[in-house]
Amino acid sequence: MQGQFWGIGIIATLIVILANIGEYRRRRRRNLENVGILPLQAIMVIATFVALFAFAFGLKEIL
Repeated sequence: MQGQFWGIGIIATLIVILANIGEYRRRRRRNLENVGILPLQAIMVIATFVALFAFAFGLKEIL
């Protein structure tokens, strides 16, 4: 069971990293009139909480 929590935590961490890269690229765009349709900051926050809870439950299973 703990392997599932660790897997979810790792996937959520990868989503946070990818959303952070996308947000970085969006902030540095040349044409400011181009708007993005993805709420990358919301994705980062939600994925961060998912990763924290998944890792916490994974550690709970170990201890």
